[in-house]
Amino acid sequence: MNKKSRPQIRYSEEFKRMVVEDIESGVMNVAQACRYYGISTPVSVYKWLEIYGLRKNKGQKVLVMSYKEENELVRLRRELSLLKQEFGLGSLMPNLETARKLGL
Repeated sequence: MNKKSRPQIRYSEEFKRMVVEDIESGVMNVAQACRYYGISTPVSVYKWLEIYGLRKNKGQKVLVMSYKEENELVRLRRELSLLKQEFGLGSLMPNLETARKLGL
């Protein structure tokens, strides 16, 4: 049994970015891009999406806040730190007596 192997095709970075842009902009999906551009396997396209796509940070949480919100967060964290020191709290879960003292 002799299998003929396909020649390995190398795509330029510019081509890969173009395919990724078409997919992410909604012009086509991965299967359509493979057919349209003659890409033999979608695995390559999924790899390009990971490398060049906007979803590079997929699975990571991105927090967007205003300058005012950020300052408030810093202030609240400092306040929490001071309260923890004052009441000797080692964790975020105070005991019942400490919670009463804090008015929680």
